[in-house]
Amino acid sequence: MLVARYCESLATRGYSPTTIARYHVSLALFAEWAVARGVDRPRDVTRGVLERYQRSLLHHRQVNGRPLTGRSQAARLVAVRQWFRWLARTHRILVNPAADLELPRLQRWQPRSAMTVAEVETVLVQPDLDTVEGLRDRAVLEVFYSTGIRAAELAGLHRFDLDAPRGTLAVNAGKGGRSRVVPIAERATAWCEKYLLDARDLLAVPPDDGRLFLTNRGRPFTPKGLTAMARRSR
Repeated sequence: MLVARYCESLATRGYSPTTIARYHVSLALFAEWAVARGVDRPRDVTRGVLERYQRSLLHHRQVNGRPLTGRSQAARLVAVRQWFRWLARTHRILVNPAADLELPRLQRWQPRSAMTVAEVETVLVQPDLDTVEGLRDRAVLEVFYSTGIRAAELAGLHRFDLDAPRGTLAVNAGKGGRSRVVPIAERATAWCEKYLLDARDLLAVPPDDGRLFLTNRGRPFTPKGLTAMARRSR
């Protein structure tokens, strides 16, 4: 019940459904762990209980036998820490046992070496432009490299998000639920227009919600589908 109310409070504060779902899963896993050890009320959770839970995450093995990554451990602990902060702030508990809970140290992310112009051009010319799918894939790749938007954002684009005369692209509900307008190169715009003119209507099937890029079955792409397509072109 308290987890559900907390998730409702996240929604009212503008958290994305994806983030709320992730917090809900993390808190459900913590609650399952705690109840199995006789701790079934938030006010019974102590700093020692949380430290035991943190150690259990370190030694936990997934179905495939692999340990949780540092980021996965941190994500679960962040959800727990934020939940107890909310419980204390809303006077549902007197003391916040997670106030000083330290998260695992994460290795600093090292970006991959940037592709050269020649390497980018090699990737961009991979699609077969004699096919409907090839025109679509070329437009997708051009948008990826021109704007640098995330796969989830690209998958969510609608055909009227492209403003060719102004050279801009409206990216709706991006990371953190924020919408923004980004510049897009003339060449990428031209390929999108060619795709819209010569290919999209041949891919679309009813009901058509106006999504810009469609799969071979006429449905909107998933972020994973777009990422896989881009990787195949490399």
